[in-house]
Amino acid sequence: MDIFWKSASDVRKFLDSHADRMNGIAPERWGRELIKGMQHRPFRFMKLCDNYGLIPFFLKDLENLKNVSDGEGSNLFAHVMKTLEAIENRLDTHKFMQNDAFILAGLFSRVGTKIFKQTGERKEADRLIEEYLKSWNVPAEVISGVIAISSRYRDFYKPQPEEALCHSILKYGSTFVEIAREFALCIAQTEEFLPGYREALEENKWHLSQIIRRFNTVATQNEGSTRYLTGREIMKILNMKPGRRVGELLNDLDMAVGMGLVSSKAKAEEWLKKQA
Repeated sequence: MDIFWKSASDVRKFLDSHADRMNGIAPERWGRELIKGMQHRPFRFMKLCDNYGLIPFFLKDLENLKNVSDGEGSNLFAHVMKTLEAIENRLDTHKFMQNDAFILAGLFSRVGTKIFKQTGERKEADRLIEEYLKSWNVPAEVISGVIAISSRYRDFYKPQPEEALCHSILKYGSTFVEIAREFALCIAQTEEFLPGYREALEENKWHLSQIIRRFNTVATQNEGSTRYLTGREIMKILNMKPGRRVGELLNDLDMAVGMGLVSSKAKAEEWLKKQA
């Protein structure tokens, strides 16, 4: 984007004179430039886009948040920017946070708020976010990560049982669940309600680390394999034929590992025989 080397007034003059040309830019081009620009400095990049008046061209629903009051003398657009600033401050010290899904979740943290308030459901808001990301040609894995973070981070404001955390890890992957907890922390800092939720956030962090450690132990003991038993081994041990039940047992075994009920291949076989 050569325009980022120009002054704000020059860019605005260009936009006023070439609105049709800007509107004709393909969504995937916007997406490519946005992800590249936000990768390390999401707050500063989006602040620059706002100063140049570019946001309406690629994310109109974000621009519209400037007209949505937060009831406390500010607007929801300002909340998004504060969230991106909190995320940016964590990128240098938390390397695993340098993740496109983490940053994009911040960008979309308030997009769809109006829909959510009207319907009381996250599905419609998530659908709007997904439409934008697909139009930007964002990889499916990243889109899933954004939705996972957006839909799960609120759970971390209250203590979560290990079973629920384990289920989330198996559904979304440990990386996205960890990022969702960090995202919850960023939102709490942005909204200035961190003190009331710090204990729950820390408790959930500890339980997450224990579950992830248990899953990592499987790979250490089994030369990189993520499971103590394969579907073929389960069929052999229980003299079963291929079918849905094999998949169910594999999933249940994963839960047992995450919950700390199974910690070796021998114990996995013992556990399996009890399920017969």
